[in-house]
This record gives sequence, C-alpha cells and structure tokens, in this order.
Amino acid sequence: MAVPLAPGVFTEIFGMVAAEADARSQRAVTLMTLACEAQAKVNVSHGSHTVNTPTPAVEGSGPSVISGTLRRSITHTPVRVIMGGWTAMVGPAPGFYTPYCHPKHHYKPHPKPPADSARYGYYLETGDWGHVYPWLGPALHMVEIVSGPVILREVFGAPWPSL
Repeated sequence: MAVPLAPGVFTEIFGMVAAEADARSQRAVTLMTLACEAQAKVNVSHGSHTVNTPTPAVEGSGPSVISGTLRRSITHTPVRVIMGGWTAMVGPAPGFYTPYCHPKHHYKPHPKPPADSARYGYYLETGDWGHVYPWLGPALHMVEIVSGPVILREVFGAPWPSL
C-alpha cells in the first residue's frame, strides 16, 4: 500500500530504519563475539598432556590442554556502545590460576611469579615464553573470514521495516 508523500514521512521512515540498523548491529556483534569465543576455546584444545611433559601441540598452532584453566577462563565482555559503535572483547578473564601454579601454593622464590590464565594466554599468543602457540588471533581471523560474513548476511539480509 502506498504512503502519501507528506511532511515527516521520510523522517519517520529513516528513523525506523536507523533504529532497526542499530538493533541488528548489536545482534551481529553479539553473534560474532560468541563465534570468536567458541573458536578460541577450540583453538586452545590441541591435544592434552600432564604438567612437565612434552606438549603434543605444534609451534604455530594453538596450545594443548594441561589443566583446562585457560579454556575455562575464555569469555567475553557484554556488547555495548562506545563512540557510536557496538563493541565487545573476547579473551581469558584474569584471576584464573591452574591448580599446580596458584599464588597461594608458591612458598619458595620462583624466577617467574605464577601467571593467571590471562597472562599465560598472552604469553602463548605472543611467544613471550619462547614458543608461539597462537589461539586468539586465529579465532578472530576465522570470524573475519568465515562466520562473520555469514552472520552479517543472516542479520542484515532479513526484511527491513516499512510503512
């Protein structure tokens, strides 16, 4: 049904479109954040081994599981507006320690203090401990290349509001 072109019609239409675009943007960022978090958890699970034994992970790929603390600590912040755009962060939450490397259990001086999962995840990603086992960067890359475009088509390709 045609809408008569009267004063304020375009303002109303563009207001509805802007509100819908804002809601869809929040939904798209939420879905991409969850996809990145899920992939990061997969990336930190390349086999498993016990403490002080060789890792089955290959340098350049994600790390293998020892205690599962890093994988359990991976989370995301709430999706929120910053400077007019939607944002969220994915990564390990600070304060998670492995059962064998907790500050409360360190009685003797240690060359490196116990690292929580956030710091340990950073060390694995950047190679600050000598070997590089990237897991978060590849997760973001996967969202950028694979799931992100699918999510954007799903969220923004649906019908838009009309008068």
